[in-house]
Amino acid sequence: MKTEKFYDDRPYDTGFTSEVVSCTPGKAVGTWQLVLAGTLFFPEEGGQTPDRGTIDGAEVLDVQIRDDVITHTVRREAPFAEGTAVHGTIDWDHRFSNMQNHSGEHILSGLLHSLYGYEHVGF
Repeated sequence: MKTEKFYDDRPYDTGFTSEVVSCTPGKAVGTWQLVLAGTLFFPEEGGQTPDRGTIDGAEVLDVQIRDDVITHTVRREAPFAEGTAVHGTIDWDHRFSNMQNHSGEHILSGLLHSLYGYEHVGF
């Protein structure tokens, strides 16, 4: 099973609804590892920090991807029930800042390569 990446087709959306695939205890007390059928939350990937926001009011602390499955670490007293529908909301200010910084990184790296031949190895 892989998570549908809503952010690929709808990068400017801030809300979405999806179904809970699994919800297991997290490493820290009061946290859960939540996997949804699809998500708008961009995971930590390619040097970018993950999106922030909430899922049904639960704070999203981290978002990771492994083998095409996106896991959201959320703070909540009780687990989400598998098969239920949830609503996620993206912190737009954080998302937009990441988008701008990512684009700026490519522009600056391209200029440095064109002018001085430097290769992009990270930012």
